[in-house]
Amino acid sequence: MNDIEKYNELMSIYYEIDLLMSTRSVLSWDLETKIMPPSGLNHRGKQMALISNLIHKKMNEDRYKKLVFDLKDSTNLDYVQTRNVELLYRSVLTATGISAELVRKLSIQANKTGQSWKEAKTKKDFRIVEKDMTELFRLTIERAQLLADIKGFKDPLSALVSERDPGFDVNKLDKVFSETKSYLVPMLKKVVSSQDDPSFFNKDYSRETKVKISESVADFYNYDYNSENAVGRIGEVTHPLTMRLGPSDIRITVNYKDWNGMISATQHELGHALHGLNKNPEWTYTPINSGAAPSINEMTSRFTENKIGKDMAFWDGYYPKLKEIIDLKVDKNKFYNAFTHVNPGYLRMGADEISYGLHIIIRFEIEKDLFSEKLAYNEVPEVWRQKYNDYLDVDVKDDNQGCLQDLHWYSGPYIGYFQGYALGDLFGSQVYYHLQDTVPQWKNDLKDGNMDTVHKYLTKNVYSKGNLYDPQEFIKNITGKEFDTKYLKKYLEEKYL
Repeated sequence: MNDIEKYNELMSIYYEIDLLMSTRSVLSWDLETKIMPPSGLNHRGKQMALISNLIHKKMNEDRYKKLVFDLKDSTNLDYVQTRNVELLYRSVLTATGISAELVRKLSIQANKTGQSWKEAKTKKDFRIVEKDMTELFRLTIERAQLLADIKGFKDPLSALVSERDPGFDVNKLDKVFSETKSYLVPMLKKVVSSQDDPSFFNKDYSRETKVKISESVADFYNYDYNSENAVGRIGEVTHPLTMRLGPSDIRITVNYKDWNGMISATQHELGHALHGLNKNPEWTYTPINSGAAPSINEMTSRFTENKIGKDMAFWDGYYPKLKEIIDLKVDKNKFYNAFTHVNPGYLRMGADEISYGLHIIIRFEIEKDLFSEKLAYNEVPEVWRQKYNDYLDVDVKDDNQGCLQDLHWYSGPYIGYFQGYALGDLFGSQVYYHLQDTVPQWKNDLKDGNMDTVHKYLTKNVYSKGNLYDPQEFIKNITGKEFDTKYLKKYLEEKYL
């Protein structure tokens, strides 16, 4: 059997793995979107654990691993084929070193912790979920330590960070975040002192009205969620997320609590959906199209949320449509100034563009101390409050305003994920200037309500590339320049100072 025949056999096995992963997403959909009856939770946890175990077993089959190892150093494959093998090699190394029993325990504990988190949020009491969170972190750290041993990392968090965002570890992130924090903190203080308060956002609207707003934003981005050829849905959740149920079935979710924040959250999730829906169809059911690093995923979502959604050109095009739904008594310019208002608060989601990075840095610092055991789990709420006061000058009044606001630490797959959001902003700023240089008319088209120009740019340069490159190489491939934190600083200074 030659290498091409081996490769084709390998991809046929991966096809089944990809189907199992999307089946797991189907099981997650009604679990997350308030559809599933509470009495079914225990059984659903068992179903998801079984699927996770089947995926793990499939990736540990001798034939599958032999094909991967046989092809790892092949010179008979093209770049795309070689990349697919490289991605599978990384996952095989992980799967080989981690037992099916640990995978099963993690799946069950993640489901259990997620339900405890929802109860804790209802009662605004971290203590309700503390025990389950502690166990979930313990299992995650056990897995991460195995990864560190396999891949030669000095600490488990670096191994987990590298698994998600290859090319980064704790030391690299410390350097990047130190550079970023050095200009975000003083910039935040300077900008906040020069702005007015957008009090008209305090007005609330009915859930029905907020649904219409969210749908109108999706319509503006040409996301089809309700036609006979729909490629997605819009569901309601406690914490917004996007779910890939198949190559042409990528669904977004929103929380209808705050209508202005909901607009940004809708755009954020649309970024994920558009990324998933516009990958190269020739690579469907291959590792390159099954996902990308968190930093690249979050670059796409933060780009639609901020680089597009908080640009005046977007509001030139979308504001008339918003006014058809709600009777706003302010002109477009005043609305835009309020929507992009820099006002540090306790919430990460919907945070302004300057303070957002500090929200992420706080989470990363706490996560780092939990992994290194410098911080006890029962100390998390207090340390959270102290850091928010130090970095953002914000008083956090209860656990819901604090460490219960995100699902990440209460859902196994998202522990060690937060850095992707901040890296996404940094990457996105570099891509933004490449877009400006190469397609200068994109904002004029956006003013006219035409998303096609920027959509084509993103599809060509980002979406269609899938996981073809590791993060820093990805950015260099797009922009022709090495990754540099200076572009976010330049973007924020030009926009807000």
